[in-house]
Amino acid sequence: MPTWNYAVVHVRGEARALEDAALWRLLVESVEAFEAGADSPWPLELPEDYRAEALARICGFEIRITALDGKFKLSQNRSLEEQDRVIAHLERGDAGGRELAAFMRQVLTR
Repeated sequence: MPTWNYAVVHVRGEARALEDAALWRLLVESVEAFEAGADSPWPLELPEDYRAEALARICGFEIRITALDGKFKLSQNRSLEEQDRVIAHLERGDAGGRELAAFMRQVLTR
């Protein structure tokens, strides 16, 4: 994918390490969210000793966001015909390319 087609968000903030209880809650919520659509969702039932050992090896954190900077460059400097060719090419690509093509259609002024 050409580098002139991108959308990015930079987040700045203050990071804080999570204590074990908060880290465990985050893991449970993540598993529930990501396993929700699975045919056989993983139950996250772990023996206590294994859970404690696993948590000791995971560094979880949260960030108090102080700034968000968004930017995109989507061939705005190109002709409408060139933009259409780029979009058509992206639509024939992978899921990321198709998402970018849809975003371009949404935000480019026609």
